[in-house]
Amino acid sequence: PTADSVVLWTRIAPQALPMAPGAAVEVHWELAHDAAFAHVVQRGRVQALAELGWSVHAEPQGLAPNQHY
Repeated sequence: PTADSVVLWTRIAPQALPMAPGAAVEVHWELAHDAAFAHVVQRGRVQALAELGWSVHAEPQGLAPNQHY
């Protein structure tokens, strides 16, 4: 992370999803100012891939420093 960005990092469990073996999974993410996600600051999509161990990394940029999201 930097003063205006953060790394969102997670991993999915592909066996829990109805999909073809080895198929990419599109993961939607959101970053908000509040726990209820009423004030979403950024959102995006990233692909979870088998060759990356189904890990997902998103890097929202342009965030205000010293804020809780």
